[in-house]
Amino acid sequence: MIQEKQVSPIPKVNGAKFVVWFIVAAAVTGIVFCYAIYNSYMTRPIVKIEEEK
Repeated sequence: MIQEKQVSPIPKVNGAKFVVWFIVAAAVTGIVFCYAIYNSYMTRPIVKIEEEK
């Protein structure tokens, strides 16, 4: 009985933290990824224009 009481709440807390962490990590990763793609598309034409000049 004691082991069951000690074990059961821990996975629930870890599961909730994992879900929150996963959502936050996914959101941050998505924003950073989109920002990196946006930067790469914005800087590539500038570099090409500078090289042509």
